[in-house]
Formats: sequence, structure tokens, C-alpha cells
Amino acid sequence: MNNGESDIQSRIKINRIHPKDMTKKEWIEDFYSFFNMMKDNFPYFWVKERLLGYNWTDLKNRYLERLEKANEDLEFLAIFWDAVCALQNAHTTLWMPERMKYHFQEDGYFQKTEPFKTIFSPQVKEANFYWKPILDKSFEIRFGTNFEVLILYHKGDYLIVDGFDGWKEKFGLGTKIIAVDGKPIDDAIRNTYEKGNIDWDFKRKKICQFTIAPRHFGADAQFTIVKRNGEQETVVFKSDTKYSYENLFKYPDERLTIRIWPDKKIGYLRIKSFEDEYKDQEHDFLISFYKQIEDFDYLIIDVTGNQGGSYQPWAANVVAPLTKEKLESKMYLGYRKGKYVNLFRKMAETAIETIVPKEAFDFLPPEVLTDDFTVYDYTYTVEPSNEVDFKGKIILLVDKVTFSATDAFALFCKETGFATLYGEPTGGDGISESPVYYVLPNSKLVIRFTPGMGIDYTGNSNEEMRVHPHVFYEYKLRNHNDLIEFTIEKLAKK
Repeated sequence: MNNGESDIQSRIKINRIHPKDMTKKEWIEDFYSFFNMMKDNFPYFWVKERLLGYNWTDLKNRYLERLEKANEDLEFLAIFWDAVCALQNAHTTLWMPERMKYHFQEDGYFQKTEPFKTIFSPQVKEANFYWKPILDKSFEIRFGTNFEVLILYHKGDYLIVDGFDGWKEKFGLGTKIIAVDGKPIDDAIRNTYEKGNIDWDFKRKKICQFTIAPRHFGADAQFTIVKRNGEQETVVFKSDTKYSYENLFKYPDERLTIRIWPDKKIGYLRIKSFEDEYKDQEHDFLISFYKQIEDFDYLIIDVTGNQGGSYQPWAANVVAPLTKEKLESKMYLGYRKGKYVNLFRKMAETAIETIVPKEAFDFLPPEVLTDDFTVYDYTYTVEPSNEVDFKGKIILLVDKVTFSATDAFALFCKETGFATLYGEPTGGDGISESPVYYVLPNSKLVIRFTPGMGIDYTGNSNEEMRVHPHVFYEYKLRNHNDLIEFTIEKLAKK
């Protein structure tokens, strides 16, 4: 057995017990295994403490007490859902069995590559057949119920913007939620860290949730509302699985959208996501579009609502064809000393190994300055492909849902000057290697999480500071065209 195999066997424990035979003892063992691994490896405890006021490791006894009182699978699963959500990272989640189909493909990457092959073992596959109906039910309980009204956060307020069954007559469009169970809404939101990812409103310097659902406060929560005529009342909204809200912010559904304003010499391209599977098939279409607007003054690239994929699609299909020079983004990854995440780092096909001295930065988060973190070079470079000769300027539209690999694209554009950014601060967590996986030894449930802290060219945590636009504009709620019209108006004045 070589050192790599020895490390895998020592870090990844999979016990023989079948999930159906688990007792409270095995669930608690799983929790300790999960807690200790995260305690030593997860990079964002201190970032979240600065924003949200708590450190996840302090919640240990809270979850152990709940586990002691739990008696059946759905109760145990609800506790793990809460504990994972409380880490407050959108890449960190309980990994559902239907998402593992690719991981178990015999000739696929995960079955050929360690440590993934050990994690997604036949035992784990068998366990997840067992868990699928139970997890589906658990997921439905947690996420499947909505209120009769759709509540969205916008410009500091929680507003009723849609609904079912005569909602306008009962509550009214634009009605504000000002309190929950007698507590001011902003204070109440602070306690929802186990039920949804809490975001940060940079303009108003406060936390927020994109939307409010029964899982946040309970289906019987009492909401104090203020209607547009000033009338105030306390209500309990009906909730049901039949209330379903698709596409909360009403983004366009098409994968690619192009528009042209020949008189203004402005082209427009919207990209819904940067998934690898579409990279090659979309390339020729995009090159054809770029050639069509080669002599235009501006190209607007819209990635609002684009939640990522990978770097290669935006590098190959957007940056390389449109740049005339080599562009380099100075990205970094801060890895803790934990042996689990470093097992993945060292065994990756493109292992990052170049250590950057901390003295090279004017600023780093205080936790990164400690001996617990090592900073690695994660510079990303794109060479021109010389396929088109676009001579105009590029504008990138971003918003709070611009996330993951697309957040990295926004950062690349801002740092290199490839594009000028319009809109809102992005959603974060763009600088990262692929998420890693941890299998709980008894249940064989799989948890995915971000392994290293993304650090941008300023030395800040990308997850904490995000990417801020050059031109800030909060566009009208659920009105995607508003940002486009604002941008065109601004460009017309230049």
C-alpha cells in the first residue's frame, strides 16, 4: 500500500453496519465524525462569525442534545440538515442520492480517481439506495411547503410580491413584513441560519434572506404586515405543498439570449449558466454572434442569476475570443492544516502546491494570518484565441445571485479590466477548487463542502467580500429588463 492509499484508508472510514440497523449510538458517532472533520478542515467559521455573530463549533452540544432526544430517521436527518445549513456556505450541503448517479458510473471520473473512488464505494451506493425514499421525504418536509404568498427581500424590506388564491385582495402587492412572532423581522432573520443561507446587504450593512418560507419560522408563525395604505395587522399565512414558486426572480429561461441595437451599436448576450456540458456546443454560436457585432461600441454580457458551473466555459467561450492579450487573475486559496482537505488537494489532477508568503499581501483575514492556514497560488490565466476582432468595450451585468464559477468570472473581469461591472455585489464563493465530499461512517450519507478559502487579489475572502460592481444599481424586483435599460441609458451618455 503506497502513502496515498494509506492516507485514504486512514481518513475515510466506512463501517459495515447497514443504515437500517442504526441506533442512536451510531447517529451520534456519525455526528462526532462529521463535527471533528469540519472543526479541523472547514475554512469559513471565522468569516461567518464576523457576519452572523456565531461560531459553528459552539453549536456542538445543541446538536448532541437534539440527537439524544431523536427516535427515528426523519428526526435524525432533520438535525443533520440543520447542522450542515448552519455552516452557511452555499456549496456545502447534504448530498442527495439522485445527484450521485454520475459519481457511481463505472467508467466515470469519480470511479477512476481517488479519494472519490473510496468515498463513492459499493457500500455507499447500496446505502444510498436505502436512503433515497427517506431523504426524499425529508427533503419534501423541509423544502416542499410554501406560504400562500411569495415574500422576497428587496432594498431592505421583505415584500409580498406574488401568491395564490386571491392573495392580492387579502394582502396586497408590495405589503411589507415587519415582524415575526412579535420580533422585528431583521432580528428574527438572524436566527434562521439553520433553515436557509443568510446573505449580506452591503448597502444597508445588514443580513437578509432572499425569501421567507415555512421552514424559516414554522408554518404557524405570526407575521406582522403593513399594507401599502398603512394598515397594519397580524396574520398567519396558509401553507401547503401545492404552493410552488418557480424562478423566484423571473430570470429569462433561455440558456443563451442575444439582442442587438444596431442604431446604438450595442450587442447583448445573456448566459444562463457556465456548465461544462454546453461549452463545446455553444462555442460556434457565440463566435458567430461576436463576429456579427465586431464593429459595435459595446457588448453587454449578462450573468445575473447565473449560479456557476466551471471556469472553462467562460474562459473558452467569452474571454479567449474577445481579448487581444493574455489576461491573468491573481487568485489564491487558503487551506487549513486539516489532513482531510489536504488529502484532496494533494491528490487532485492539477494539485496546487505553490505556497505564497503571507508577507506578500497588504491584507489577509486575521484567521489566515495564523499558522492554521497556508496560502496557495491559484492564479487563473486566459490566452487570446484570436477568433474574432471585437474592438468595443465590454459591460458585465451582475447581481446577488451571480455565484460560484460565475462569481469568479466577475472577479476576473474586474481585476483584469476585461469588463466594467454594472449591478449589485455578487453571491460569492467563486474562488475554489471543486467541492469535496465526506461520507459519514455509519449511515454512509455524503456531505459536500468547500475545502479552501478563496482569497482575491486584494487579500480579502471572496466569500466574505464578494465582487462589487463599478456601477451600483439595484434593479426593480422581478424586472430583469430594468438593469438592461439602465445600462443602455448610461452607455448612451458616454
